[in-house]
Amino acid sequence: MNLVKQLAAANKLVTNMATGENEGPTILVLLNEDGKIYVFDDGQWVHASSEPGNAVAVTIGPVGLWCLDKDGFVYLWNNNPTESLWTKDSGIKDVNTLTCDSKGNLWCTQKNGEISMKPTVFVGLGSASGKMFEMGSWAKVTMTSAPFSGELGTWEYNVRSGEKLNKIVKTEYQVNGDKNIERISKEIVRLNKLKNAEVTFKDGQKLIMPPLNYR
Repeated sequence: MNLVKQLAAANKLVTNMATGENEGPTILVLLNEDGKIYVFDDGQWVHASSEPGNAVAVTIGPVGLWCLDKDGFVYLWNNNPTESLWTKDSGIKDVNTLTCDSKGNLWCTQKNGEISMKPTVFVGLGSASGKMFEMGSWAKVTMTSAPFSGELGTWEYNVRSGEKLNKIVKTEYQVNGDKNIERISKEIVRLNKLKNAEVTFKDGQKLIMPPLNYR
């Protein structure tokens, strides 16, 4: 290997990111000065080939290995050394910096000065009774004076004509059950200083929303 440009680490195979249970071994990823990306897994370095030729940063979390190129595009690796493939994330561009937090959420700063987050979203229980997650959609982060549940920011939602809060919560947070919907709705009511969860919204009204992984 050539001189190392960047080294990142994370625990892989985290089936319950909220509690940290069932964590697998630490996995390392490095970006060499020549632009090649290597992953240290099961005691050996593996070349994540076909990486973008102009990679400038890498980051890794429980759900994936990510790369940022000098043109501001983000790529996700398919975790297959034999048939290595990097897929461009079409949901974000003009990225300056890229990092993954301990819960697997992907954060970036953009050239226009904005901060965006791509959250991990709970999708069900796995065969070993662990939680299964996938990545949600990118959302702009608006800093608030009173962060909640340990999160650093919020995102903005534009209400469409006729929408009710419970429908917005079901659709955007992919949750069912009255308790889950009520919990998220109460947080939205608090953030926006609404009278209650039954208020009528105007078309185009903007709401401050908790992160998509808020539970």
